[in-house]
Amino acid sequence: MWKLFEHELLTYEGPIEEIIIILKSKGDLLNLVMDNSNKEMYITEKNFRDNRSASIARTVREKQRLRAMSYKGYKNAPAHKFCWSCKKSKHVSEFGVRSRNKDGLSSQCKECTNKKARHRRNE
Repeated sequence: MWKLFEHELLTYEGPIEEIIIILKSKGDLLNLVMDNSNKEMYITEKNFRDNRSASIARTVREKQRLRAMSYKGYKNAPAHKFCWSCKKSKHVSEFGVRSRNKDGLSSQCKECTNKKARHRRNE
């Protein structure tokens, strides 16, 4: 019988095949420490590269938020979002849908998107 520990706590105890299925279901890159003599596996924190890239992404988002706050049109309200094109905070209903973005909205308001599209068509 193998034991699987995560964050110093016993998570599962059973055959190695079932532990492998549990590890595969986690889906992340994990650091595993195996103790064959005691039949124990320890999941340590995720891969350093993953933690570092998440940290960099948080830093970038924070810098963007601070830069947006420096503009006159910035409004810190829950139902508002900052348009990077016209530099104004607008209600979220004024932004188009973009599923790739974390909040599901475009970074430009519909008005700015339409202006740019008209400009491209007229060129």
